[in-house]
Amino acid sequence: MKVSGSESRDPRPGTRDFLCICTFGENFFMLQRKQSLFMLMAVIAIIASYFFSFGTIHSTETLEIRSYGVKEPGGNYLSTVSSYWLYLPMAINAWLTSWALLRFKDRKRQIFLLRLTFFLFAVSFVLLALYISDAQRSYPDAHISAGPAFIFPPLALVLNWLAARLIRKDEELVRSVDRIR
Repeated sequence: MKVSGSESRDPRPGTRDFLCICTFGENFFMLQRKQSLFMLMAVIAIIASYFFSFGTIHSTETLEIRSYGVKEPGGNYLSTVSSYWLYLPMAINAWLTSWALLRFKDRKRQIFLLRLTFFLFAVSFVLLALYISDAQRSYPDAHISAGPAFIFPPLALVLNWLAARLIRKDEELVRSVDRIR
């Protein structure tokens, strides 16, 4: 990762302000933009949901509801509850948000990609609800409590919404400046 400063438009020599421009190959993204930070935090929240449990099932034994399946205390995953279809929309959300983060020069494309993630978040919320209800049906006498990963997808949705809102404000600002010229 390379960090460089950019010259200010100030004609006085020696005057510089630092913009944190980070490069990965040919893709650049600016970390000082709030919307870039929101999108980066959304990707981290989506990825973190794979490492924490969505909840626990309290019955005769305590089972964890993970993104990979329902996990027994011994470490084995139960085959009675399927979670394979939960992977896809969340993984696509992480990929689209990362792609939108790298497309900072094309604000209209960023807004389109983030709107697409809103649809995929809705799909993943429905699939998550079906997944948890399937786990509830497998253990009807059990009590289910929410885990730490249960908050990560809604948090990522809110962060993407905030990023889209700020990108839209940037686009409106650029349009208003273009009208003045």
